[in-house]
Amino acid sequence: MYKTPANNLPERKARVLWIRFWALGDVLQSAAEAMLFKERFPDVHLSFLVQPEYADIIKGQPWCDNVIPAYKSPFKEFKRTLKLVREGNFDWIISQNHGGKTAIISLLSGVKNRVGKTLLPFFYTETLKNFWVRSAINNKERIKPSLVASKENVAWAMDHLSTLPDRRLFAIIGASNECKMWPLGNWIEFLVSVLKDGWGVVLIGNGDKEIDFANKLQLTLDHKNIKNTVGTLTLVQLLSIASVCTTAVGNDTGTLHLASLSGLPTIGLADYDQFEWIGLTMPWFTGLSAAGKPKDKKNSVRGRDASMLAKIDPQKVLDIFHNIGEI
Repeated sequence: MYKTPANNLPERKARVLWIRFWALGDVLQSAAEAMLFKERFPDVHLSFLVQPEYADIIKGQPWCDNVIPAYKSPFKEFKRTLKLVREGNFDWIISQNHGGKTAIISLLSGVKNRVGKTLLPFFYTETLKNFWVRSAINNKERIKPSLVASKENVAWAMDHLSTLPDRRLFAIIGASNECKMWPLGNWIEFLVSVLKDGWGVVLIGNGDKEIDFANKLQLTLDHKNIKNTVGTLTLVQLLSIASVCTTAVGNDTGTLHLASLSGLPTIGLADYDQFEWIGLTMPWFTGLSAAGKPKDKKNSVRGRDASMLAKIDPQKVLDIFHNIGEI
């Protein structure tokens, strides 16, 4: 069985396929690692295989040469994706997905060098962990922004928020699950002070429940310096809005990764402190948790109890918010 030789690394003009499916936060953290890879190997041609809903935000990044928008299921889509991969004539595959259909795509791709999460027999020729070490890449490094908005999109965002004050809060009120959301009362108490201090507030989220949540916030606060964008923006537009905001505060969700990876000073709110484990290690990121670090990373259940999030004091968030705003 072929194993990638210890002295074999991507050469100049090598065609590399980067694979990451799953949730938004996972894809964006993978994008940060792809940027580090491209910095280490600037002369390779890097393609990113990802589900279509995330393709545009990846496509706009300067380190990405090509995006392949595709799904790995159902079977009809799996066959189409495999065909696209085989037609790409890649020299390397780097997959950040765990086994399953992605491993089969890698195996059947015809690509000789296949790097994966685990060294499953025949599927991959090297583990990611080993590849990072051989390449001298610290894949957990997050010391500079990895997501950028184009000048045109930044100009659009400035116009979109033109009625708000120059200091703007990117307020991430939504999450993938209701029990991962900071409660309405906490948000109200926090935002009353933010608005009183002369800030503008941009409400960020998506989905019917988050639209309802945002409407309740807007109705209660009744302030001219609130811009409710929930359910109205694409990911590219969200990144553009984040690029012209001053600070972000919000729940553990994909948009929190988007904000922090764009370089926006960010405060994350969660029940348990797992921020480091999920890649939120930027020097401009501050994590606040209700219960500290869980005893066991694998067995911890994040976001299972909304009442736990309620323990995060709005005043404590406000104190950190003010300190960030003074930097």
